[in-house]
Amino acid sequence: MKIACPDKRVICPEKSAGCSVADSITPEDVKKLKAQYPGVPTVAYVTTSAEVKAVSDYVVTSANVRDFMRALPDKQVIFYPDHSMSLSLAEDFPEKTIIGWEGTCVVHDNYTIDQVIDFRKKHPDAHVLFHSEVNPELYVHGELTGGTKAMMQYVADNPEVNSFFMVTECGLSDQLKTLYPDKEFIGTCSLCPFMKMISLENILESLRAPDSDSYEINFPETILTGANKAYRATEALLKEPS
Repeated sequence: MKIACPDKRVICPEKSAGCSVADSITPEDVKKLKAQYPGVPTVAYVTTSAEVKAVSDYVVTSANVRDFMRALPDKQVIFYPDHSMSLSLAEDFPEKTIIGWEGTCVVHDNYTIDQVIDFRKKHPDAHVLFHSEVNPELYVHGELTGGTKAMMQYVADNPEVNSFFMVTECGLSDQLKTLYPDKEFIGTCSLCPFMKMISLENILESLRAPDSDSYEINFPETILTGANKAYRATEALLKEPS
């Protein structure tokens, strides 16, 4: 948010709430990859720190990464940090060499094929929706693979389906239950320990102390400039005529 709106005041109720995927790679790691593979474009998944984005060539999301890969002319690509997504991209784009990283999500890395197959046997009419950070070996057992937005859109676009298995952090199932009370949303209740560090209590506390520097997000100008450059490069590539 601060990168997109540098002039806005951005507050975070708990700055120590990190992310296992984002925390798996540092700017120094990216610089080493660039030195190891000179001239190969570096593509950061949006789940990375601002500092990592600032030293990357591009920044992508789960929604635009495949369009981006089709538009990118390079045959070698460094993609980080999510390992499952890099494997999935390598399968989808066999003409490219995807140089990945070993970052994993503490929530999505726990799902297994046996778990999904067992569920499908018990609930044959349910549609299974996988988050992109799940092991790609599981994808063939579901109706959709994508980010949170894509999963929510699938539910909206398929009103005839009454039961869904959401293979992601269980907070999404709770949210969808409020939007579609007549449908069944089944989750494994895999909780993200980092997301749960944000609570109503510390949100209220941060709002009551709006002038406190301990809650405000700020970055050096070099970080904002570098990260914005990577975002603009991605937007420019996606806008180029195919």
